[in-house]
Amino acid sequence: DLERRIIDEHARTSAAVLGRSRALARLAPLVVAHHQRLDGNGMFPTIADEGVAMAARVLALSDRYEAMTAERPYRSLLSPAQVWSILDEVVGEPMARVGLRALRRAVVEAP
Repeated sequence: DLERRIIDEHARTSAAVLGRSRALARLAPLVVAHHQRLDGNGMFPTIADEGVAMAARVLALSDRYEAMTAERPYRSLLSPAQVWSILDEVVGEPMARVGLRALRRAVVEAP
């Protein structure tokens, strides 16, 4: 349906918008890759393993954190403890664990 296509295209659309800015264009590949899974089975199956930059992994974790801690029309928000528990379960490989630790520090230390 239309809503699903819009959701599926948001990374490419966001990257295209960033690409128009000289100051932000270098972030466009990170935005494209932030929905990519390390096994290559994400939104863009041509990117896998080391092709998914650490910054994109942290962005993906941040995106997940925000999605779960924000009120949505289709569900209530989750508590930070619930979110950390979920993220701890889904993050398996060492590089993603580094990103998760960085996100946890950023959230905990945020004003």
